[in-house]
Amino acid sequence: MVRKYGKHSVWSDGATVYPEACLRLGLKHQVYAQGEWLYDIMERAVQTVKDRTEGFDDYFPCRKRGCRQQHIWS
Repeated sequence: MVRKYGKHSVWSDGATVYPEACLRLGLKHQVYAQGEWLYDIMERAVQTVKDRTEGFDDYFPCRKRGCRQQHIWS
């Protein structure tokens, strides 16, 4: 992604995996605190993506045992 889009700051909610990943990629890591306006916007955006993904899976469920989710990639 860095090669394709360039280096940008990474904003997160303070999860422990982000600082190390950003350090290895040479990206600036910034944390938004709970209660800030950015926190509310990001949490709403993540919830929207989760809801839409779940909705997609409801309409296109995988019926095969041991499936590698080819229906998603198609």
